[in-house]
Amino acid sequence: MADLTSQSLEVELSIGDTIQIGEQFLTVIDIEDNEILFQVDTDNPTGPAADAIKDSCSFL
Repeated sequence: MADLTSQSLEVELSIGDTIQIGEQFLTVIDIEDNEILFQVDTDNPTGPAADAIKDSCSFL
């Protein structure tokens, strides 16, 4: 059995923010109490974080 490695990272999220986990982009749709509802973006991610990712990639 392979050893699994877990990483923990705390970030502040707002509705409309997009995060990338591996190859997948997730956009925050709703935040209520301690629950966050994400939308899985399959093609082109949207939101402020996605714009920053696109801008940084355009320089490569």
